[in-house]
Parts: sequence; C-alpha cells; structure tokens
Amino acid sequence: MLPYVRDLIFGPTPLHLFTKPYPGSGATLLVQALYYPTIGRRAAMQSMPTTEVEAEYRMTATLLASPEVVVFDNVRETLDSGQLATAFTATMWEGRQIKTSNLLSLPINNGWAATGNNVKVSDEIARRAIPIRLDPLTDHPFDRTGFHHPNLIAWIDDHRSELIHANLTLGQAWVAEGMPRGSLVVGMYEDWSGVASGIAEVVGLPDLRGNWSEWNESRPSDSNQIRKIVAAWWTELGDRQVKARELLPVIGLLLDLDPAGERASETALGIRLRGMQGRVIDGFEIVGHDVSGSRSWRLVQR
Repeated sequence: MLPYVRDLIFGPTPLHLFTKPYPGSGATLLVQALYYPTIGRRAAMQSMPTTEVEAEYRMTATLLASPEVVVFDNVRETLDSGQLATAFTATMWEGRQIKTSNLLSLPINNGWAATGNNVKVSDEIARRAIPIRLDPLTDHPFDRTGFHHPNLIAWIDDHRSELIHANLTLGQAWVAEGMPRGSLVVGMYEDWSGVASGIAEVVGLPDLRGNWSEWNESRPSDSNQIRKIVAAWWTELGDRQVKARELLPVIGLLLDLDPAGERASETALGIRLRGMQGRVIDGFEIVGHDVSGSRSWRLVQR
C-alpha cells in the first residue's frame, strides 16, 4: 500500500525487513512481487554497504535517481549503519557526490526494503524496521512445487491493472472514511504508523500492533547479545575491575572472538566494549577505567 499513499504521509517511512530461516524461501521474490505493480518492472537490488563512507556515497548516488524503492538484498551480517539509520528517519538527504566536493540535498520519497537469512539488527536499526517473516517450514525451500502461480512475476505483469485497482480501492476506502489515524504509534514514524494502521483498521486487516509488539520483544538485536554478555560476565567475575585479557575467555565466544588470548582479539574486545559502555542492561552498566594509560572494565549495578 505504501507507494499509493506515500504522498499522504508527511514524514519518513521505515525499513521493511524481510527475514527467513533459509536461502530460497522467497524473500527477494516477495519484494519484487510487492513493488512490481507500482513500478512496472522488477525492483533494482543492491548489496549492503560495507563501510560508512561507502554508505554515504551509495545513498547519494541512489537517491539522485529518485527510485521508487531501495532494496538491500541478501544482508549477510548484522544490519548496522549510522548513515542508513539517518536515511531511514529523514525526509531530506545531504551527501557528497562521488569524486567531487559537491554537497547534494535530495528528497527521500522512496520505500526501503532489505532481505536476508535471520538478519540481526542493531538497536539503532531495529527501531527503524518493520519485520516481514517468511517460514517455508522446510530446510529445502528451493525444491518446493505446486504453487498457485508458478511464475508469480509473469502473473503480476498480466494482472497489473487489477492489482493497482485493488490497492487504490483500499486506499480510497480509508479516504472515504475521513482518513482516520489508526491506533499504532511508532516513534519517529508517527504519520506513517497512523496512516498504515488507519487503512488496516478501516478495511479489516489484522491488527498491526500485535506484530509490532512481537518484533520488539523478540527481535535479534544487539541488546539481547549484551544481556548474555552481562550475565556471563557477572557470573564469572562479579564486579571486579578486569582487563580485556581476563574477559576474553569469559565473553569472547559470545562476540565471535578467539578466546585463546590473541592480542588482536583483546584489541577487538576493547573496541567492542567501548561501544557498549554507558548502556544499562538488566540493571548493570559496563564502565571503563583508564589507569596509567591502561584500560580496564567492570560491571556496576544501577
């Protein structure tokens, strides 16, 4: 529905995150199917930027083309980017044009989508994401047969006018009722959530609040990982002030670090801990101390 009511939403729209347990579950196809009626072709796909500099240049180049939707396909690791988080909550984008010093100011009117297998998201991105979960109920989803529309995109192309008419009918039903705002309230996306839940409630679609609450409670975010780290840390070391080399055997595996005490792993652990300090998780805060140029850490109960 989003492309048909986008001009009625005065603010940003969130990332639609399509996750699934196995490759071949159909997330990419679903994204293509949902946007095909609007744009009349398969949506362009792009990989996730690997650095913040790349993300800035990529977003500037992408938004310069005024796309209907920006899709990040096959996200392989944690979805975490300050540049993308900014884009997901902005109505205008300012970025440098590649190979120049030109600063461009570009409107953001497109939809956002990403696909991946059991995608983990940072808390920063989780607040900006709407989950769409696919479960094929088999570990070989690419072997499935017997679909109602074996060639879904071809069927959509043949029935495109009917699908556009159906979307417009749903939108018009909401307009005819006076465009009431629905009951879902999402911080940073107040206008989007009011319109989306308003349409859903007028036409009798399932309650969006339940899906949103379930996502917030179970999302695979870095807060859940930090909770496990804090629990293991407190159990083994209590509130002692310790260095990274003492922590590595306790929490290294939880951070995918080599717990054997390698110097590189200790350095990596220190960097990760700096990113966690100041956050209170389950009543504990990770606090760093600098003594004679050496960094140590402890858990403090709050």
